[in-house]
Amino acid sequence: MSSSESALSSKSSESAVIGEATDDGNFTHVEYLDDNFPSFEESHDPLDEGRSPEPCPERTGKGKPKPKSQINITINQSGNEFRNAQYHFTGLVFVRCFKTQHLSDAVGTVDIFGESVDDVVKCLWQSVQHHVSREVIVEQNDEEKLVKWSPKESPDVSDLDKFVFLKHGKTKKIYTMEDIQENTKLLTGWREKEIQIHVFKYAMSITSLSLWEVVNKQLLHPGKKDRAGAPSTEELFDCVNKLKDIHAHYTALRASWEKWANYILAQPGDQREKLMYEAPPDDYLHLFRAPPVSEGSQLQLTRQGLKIAYNMNDRLFEVMNNLCKKVDSMAKLTTKLQIEIHEVKAEISNSRSLLDVMATSLPPEETEFSRKLISRVTDLEDFDHQDN
Repeated sequence: MSSSESALSSKSSESAVIGEATDDGNFTHVEYLDDNFPSFEESHDPLDEGRSPEPCPERTGKGKPKPKSQINITINQSGNEFRNAQYHFTGLVFVRCFKTQHLSDAVGTVDIFGESVDDVVKCLWQSVQHHVSREVIVEQNDEEKLVKWSPKESPDVSDLDKFVFLKHGKTKKIYTMEDIQENTKLLTGWREKEIQIHVFKYAMSITSLSLWEVVNKQLLHPGKKDRAGAPSTEELFDCVNKLKDIHAHYTALRASWEKWANYILAQPGDQREKLMYEAPPDDYLHLFRAPPVSEGSQLQLTRQGLKIAYNMNDRLFEVMNNLCKKVDSMAKLTTKLQIEIHEVKAEISNSRSLLDVMATSLPPEETEFSRKLISRVTDLEDFDHQDN
């Protein structure tokens, strides 16, 4: 059957299952569960001690949109290759954050097989490595436990025993990687059986809820938080400045940089440094603009810039031309006003000369009335200057 032929396709109102076969007979089964199906967080029961465990930050989706549907992935290898292998069993994968965390729904099933124990271990690692993150080391200091990141940023197959143990479904017995390597009869007895694979995201060194809370506070989400649990303003500004230094080729609004910084600060501490050097998330990418790198794009932008410059220059020329016209009009008006002012000054001068002539042509004269006034003026006796 070709890879383009669908092996299975069914859809109902509650769920949809899609499967596709490959050329070598491998079969991949992907199940999309409806929103009403209980997710990892919704089906997470309290611990036996009566405490409610805090789910892994990656599973709660803090700082990024939570997916609407849970996806369970089942990967089945070629039937003949699986059954003909020396060792083979079906693994039911469970992901946990700490040892005492109550077991929840499996995240998927995988086929584990190989011709030797080493092959089985490698196959097991390839099946669970995407569930594993950087190891957390727990050290005992007097009565206090200290947590820190392992110097090794990316675990490999040699660290499998720190993150994974196997559990037989019926006997409930737990097996480590060392048990499997020392006793090959275990793998022989597990042929065609279903075995639980328990994966601890940050290693099995996190043994309790209280220790997990310390890891979550000091390593996964370090820094000061406000009452709502958001990063402090100082931490946010530092992250924004660092993003601007690393991604200097991006241009965006301040709010866009802060949105990107909030997204990074919402992620576990071991992922933040890596995210700082990656491009913005797909949901935020449209908020940032980067200069073109191809010669064709640069030439096109240069032409657009020249066209804009020409338009601006033409507009400025029109404005300056209008100003020149206004200045010329004002100059003409000023000249006309000066002429009118000189004419008014000449009229005033002529009027003054006429008034002077009229004043000289009308000297004072005695009249009957003036004589009467003079006759009424008498001399009074001087009482103030009498001689003794």
